[in-house]
Amino acid sequence: MLKPLLGVILFAANLLNCGKDVKQDPSTGSCVATALPATPPAAGIFTFSLDGSIDPCSVYGYVVGYQAALRVARATDGSFYVSNVPAGEVDIVINAVGTSLGTWLNSPALPTHGVRLKKVRALNGVNTEGGKIDLPRVGSIAGKVHLNGQTDHSGIDVYIPGTEYISKTDGEGRFAFTGVPVGEHNLYLEKDGYHRGQFEKVVVKAGSETTLDDATLIISTGASGFLVPENGASFKNSRDVSVIIGASEKAVLMKVSEDIAFTNLDWSPLTSTTSYKFDSDGAKMLYVKFADANGLESSPYSSTIKIDTTPPSVTTFRFGTCSSSSPSYPTGIDSMAVIQGPTGLDLAIAYSDSVMGIANISMSIAGSTNVESNAGTLSTKRRSFH
Repeated sequence: MLKPLLGVILFAANLLNCGKDVKQDPSTGSCVATALPATPPAAGIFTFSLDGSIDPCSVYGYVVGYQAALRVARATDGSFYVSNVPAGEVDIVINAVGTSLGTWLNSPALPTHGVRLKKVRALNGVNTEGGKIDLPRVGSIAGKVHLNGQTDHSGIDVYIPGTEYISKTDGEGRFAFTGVPVGEHNLYLEKDGYHRGQFEKVVVKAGSETTLDDATLIISTGASGFLVPENGASFKNSRDVSVIIGASEKAVLMKVSEDIAFTNLDWSPLTSTTSYKFDSDGAKMLYVKFADANGLESSPYSSTIKIDTTPPSVTTFRFGTCSSSSPSYPTGIDSMAVIQGPTGLDLAIAYSDSVMGIANISMSIAGSTNVESNAGTLSTKRRSFH
């Protein structure tokens, strides 16, 4: 999480910004606002200038993404600032309404001048000075969005994320923004039941309209995603397994089960990790499926893992004599009984492991050990000791 900047981002104007909640002294043109600080709460100035046609009391702005919380404030000394800016790079919108104070207070208008400052770097505990900014005349954006396979294209939300600019399309899919600050913007296109569309790096120039290419929204078939049991391990010696969940941004719910039908399983809120407990050993298939906010369900996604909590079993452990090519093995020998033949000792072992197989076996006699690797899943081994 980004930590708040302990200082402020500041900017100053050569004309005072009273804002709509304070009055302007007609004799001096100065803003009268006893509630405003005399100076910014910290040192460091982020300055900009205003041309003569802009009302000095009509400047406003905000940090993009924090338009309700991190607004441009002002002091009676003519400075402007934003407090508590998160550390990192942020965009800041600064607008002004080029009309008289009385007209603006009685009937708020779209900005006539504005700029979007890109990637203003705020450092933790350090105040930021942005230099002197001229406010150019605003521009506009226009375009058309269609719903795939439909004739009515109304009601599509078109907005610049993190700002106060939002519009809806008409029946023909047309939309337009006026009073857009000069700079680079992304536009999102959204309607329930459809994949979100996006225009990236839309450049708005002073006094100009930017016309976008036509766009089409495709019907959403639901969320998508994946699961990774036990960080991608091929097996685990426990039936309790951790599971990493990945899903598309549309997903809000999930189900995880080894039953592909997810029988009698309720939806759970989407999380990035979960756990699952198998009830037996063996090669397992684990499934996940997702649902979006509209109730559209994805197809199941799966991953495999082997659960092995049982040690290998030995079904035969017998000694016999090595005096012939086909030695006979007594039955019913449970312990390390020694049957010594004239030419040595013959040992037979039958072993199995139904899940993982046998990685290796170790046979020893009188402290002498023989290890055989990659022994297989089910096998019988003979070894002669002389």
